[in-house]
Amino acid sequence: MSQSVKGTIRQISQEKKFGNMLKKSLILETDDKYPQKLEIEFVNDKINLLHGYDQGEKVEIGYNLRGREWTSPKNEVKYFMSLSGWKIDRSVGLTNATQNQDRKEAQVDDLAF
Repeated sequence: MSQSVKGTIRQISQEKKFGNMLKKSLILETDDKYPQKLEIEFVNDKINLLHGYDQGEKVEIGYNLRGREWTSPKNEVKYFMSLSGWKIDRSVGLTNATQNQDRKEAQVDDLAF
């Protein structure tokens, strides 16, 4: 099931290795009336998508909802759910001024007629 969510990055974890799998996660705080803090995992090659992103940035993340069953050594069955990120876009909340910070607006006095 693929969905997306918008919000602000609150934390980005260090990369972790589990066997032959790499995982990095982030905490995203939604912009809803009642904000939610969601952990979204990026696995293996999707970790590279997080390069260049920092805490405090507004983003939109595409994710898949994953669920799994686990049986404990005591034979108790438990169910776990995770959000697995596959896309991240920082276009949320950007304005022309924030996208072009290296450009200065021309002053009317500077223009030659």
